[in-house]
Amino acid sequence: MKSKIIFGIIIVFVFLASCVSTEEITKKSELKNAYKKGEILVLTTDTSIYKFEEYKFVDSIITGKGVVEKNNVVKEFSGELKLEDISYIQLRYTNTTNTIFAVAAAGVVGGIALSYLDNETGLGVNESIGRYYPPVSGGGGGSGGGGYGGCCPLIFVPNGNEYALKSETFGGSVFKLAERVCYDNLGYISNSRGLISLKLANYLNETDYMNELKLFYVELPDNVEKVIPTIDGKVHTIKQEVLPEKCIDFSGNEVKSKIIKKDSVIWMSDLTATDLSEKENLRDGLILEFPKPDSARKCKLIVCGKNTELGIFAMDQLLKLNGDNLLQWYQRIENDQDEGMKLLEWMMREGTLHISIWDGKNWKEQSAILDPGPILYRDNIAILDLINIKGDKLKIKIETALDLWMIDKIYIDFSDDVNLTLSELPLINSQENFSGKDISSLIQEDDNKYYIALPGQYVLLNFEAPENNSSGNISFILKTKGYYHPWTAPGEKYEPEIIEQILSEPLLGSTMYMEMWRETKVIE
Repeated sequence: MKSKIIFGIIIVFVFLASCVSTEEITKKSELKNAYKKGEILVLTTDTSIYKFEEYKFVDSIITGKGVVEKNNVVKEFSGELKLEDISYIQLRYTNTTNTIFAVAAAGVVGGIALSYLDNETGLGVNESIGRYYPPVSGGGGGSGGGGYGGCCPLIFVPNGNEYALKSETFGGSVFKLAERVCYDNLGYISNSRGLISLKLANYLNETDYMNELKLFYVELPDNVEKVIPTIDGKVHTIKQEVLPEKCIDFSGNEVKSKIIKKDSVIWMSDLTATDLSEKENLRDGLILEFPKPDSARKCKLIVCGKNTELGIFAMDQLLKLNGDNLLQWYQRIENDQDEGMKLLEWMMREGTLHISIWDGKNWKEQSAILDPGPILYRDNIAILDLINIKGDKLKIKIETALDLWMIDKIYIDFSDDVNLTLSELPLINSQENFSGKDISSLIQEDDNKYYIALPGQYVLLNFEAPENNSSGNISFILKTKGYYHPWTAPGEKYEPEIIEQILSEPLLGSTMYMEMWRETKVIE
């Protein structure tokens, strides 16, 4: 029988004689021998934390004795946990005379995520200190390491014998309270044997939770150049692009030439010329001026851009402040809405692209664009109200954290939207690569039933193709809803006071870490 492809990821930080080294585990027997040396903490998908001092791995099940804690209630536990119900595992292992795993306050902690264990082939394990870069091609570049440097689930479409990346969905939704809907225009997709195929993949150091995934199509009239969906599912039509007459950055530099066409010339913050000791320099953006028809009552602002990896870096620094209490922190923000809202408000305040309009006297914020992710340039849209804007000029300010965005093109469209209908395509099947199971029942509805993916896991999805798909005047619109948990190395110690200050005090995180970010970019 042909062996299944089995993959697991283990993040182990090993310090031996002041050197970093790695160790490969290829068989279940080795996994058992390696991890019977210490206790493990297990965070499950229902946010319970299990502490096992006695345990063993058998196929895709952990059997153990210990305690379980949820909602501040601790109970004894003896039984089994399926690996598919596990979000994260931490190993506590201390040995001062031999190999020592990631130093932390209470001992030693390593993060483990385990996929299905195969009886024939054992467990294939890759070890990583940075992010895991997938062995795929197509779909645009990432940053560093020759692979993707982003976060969140990835959507691919067939491109000959390869797959092309088309979407990085619900970026920034790093815990359940931040779960959100995302609509993305995948463009035209050719069909094969009457099917439209997609690949949903986790190729990053995170655990993905997909609640809902649907595929729609929309037929474009001849007078519509393209469509761009908003997070409410409405499709907005683009007929005539209006470029800015002027564009200056927050330093007063004229940068219009960088944002008037999609090319390799982009606008982003200039960290080399920025005094990071001044708090006002930790925000950046653009001020644009457009011609405005007298009759205009609203417009569509389109920002084609993507994020740098600053957002990933900032979240990593915040997570490290939990020391070896990361599982407990995830548990707290998932169960305590007030704690979760602090994190969500910080992300919205400091991570989004804020959009304001000049009303003749003051800047009035009207909208904000959520982070699109750091891999693909994407057309992001905001609908602006112009009823109180007088004159024949429209001044717009876009503002964000310093060095968070890379912008390729900005334009507006004053035309009224054409009323178009989104038609849903039936999902025929969806095969998961590790188990071979069809996971359609987990993603067809917004019902809090999740397909949970660890690194290396992917699903091949087949939808029924539209009857007239050969015409090419069709755009496919992807709807997803979910969230993910990023993985990180444990920090040196638990710093709850600093976490609280960063979340509550504007720009404190930038003040603390922006210089470190700049040094990281110089090294790269």
